[in-house]
Order: sequence, then C-alpha cells, then structure tokens
Amino acid sequence: MSANDHREDLREQPIGDLVKQLSSEVTTLVHQEVDLAKALLQQEVESTKRSLRADVEVARAELQEKGKHAGRGAGMLGAAGIAAILALGTFTVLLLLVLNAVMKDWLAAIIVTLLWAVVAAVLAARARAELKQVGAPMPTHAFQSLRTDAQNSVERIKDSAAESADSIKEDVQWAKTQK
Repeated sequence: MSANDHREDLREQPIGDLVKQLSSEVTTLVHQEVDLAKALLQQEVESTKRSLRADVEVARAELQEKGKHAGRGAGMLGAAGIAAILALGTFTVLLLLVLNAVMKDWLAAIIVTLLWAVVAAVLAARARAELKQVGAPMPTHAFQSLRTDAQNSVERIKDSAAESADSIKEDVQWAKTQK
C-alpha cells in the first residue's frame, strides 16, 4: 500500500474517527515519553545511590585512617610526655643544686618554680592556638565529593525532566499539525 493510498483511506474516514485515532496516538506518545522519563529518572536515582554509597565508603576509610594515625600519635605523645616529665624533674634538681651554691635553698626553689610556671603558660597558650587551627576531624574530601555528586545528580535530573517535557511538547505540536 503506497502513501497515496493511505491518504485516500484517511480521507474516506469520518472526522470523528480521525480525531479519535489522533487522540489515541498522542496519548500513546505522551505515555511513552512519561515512561521514558520515569526510566531515565530511575537510572539517575540508582546511579546517585551507587555514587553516594561509594562516597560513604571513602569517608569511612578516611575516618579509619585518620583514627589510626591519631591513636598512634596520641600514644607516642603520652610516652613522650612521661619521658619529658622525668627529664624536667632531673633538670629541676640540677637547677636547684646550681642555684643552691650561690643562694639559700628556699630562694632557689622559688626561682625554679617561677621559671617552670612561665614555660607552662607559654606552652599552654601556643597549644591552644594550634588546636584552634585544627578544626573538626571530619573527612573533608569525602564530604566534598558527596556534595559534588549530589549537586551533579540534581542537575542531571533537572536536565532529564526538561528534555522529557520538551519532547512531550514536540509530540503534541506534531500531533496538532497532523490534523
């Protein structure tokens, strides 16, 4: 059957039947576009889920690694602190013996105590300033990756929805021209 024969068949059909057929075809096209949009959206959601799961695993690994290093560092720092206390005790005795040679015992003890008080105050101030710079021990790389993935997924979903809406509009326009 040629295209001309098909046109002749359409011209012989009542207008009501043609409108019914056109309406049915437009409905089918719209349903197909909606189904396609749903499928694309589902794919995007699944892709986003996989990406977020991977990012969470990266965050977990990053936190574990940071925790491991922090634990080792804290243990070593504690041992170093004990060794430093023993060394300072010995050094304090040395200072007292040296100062005792030129002044009374009680005066030597006061001078050494004041010296250590000044050292402790300076160290405490510097430690406080350093700790303020550390911030939260959060897995910053993983959180940034999560944020970027979420933003990209939202953009892809918006684009996909806009493309589906445009496609449906085009189908409706096409159907109108076929009247």
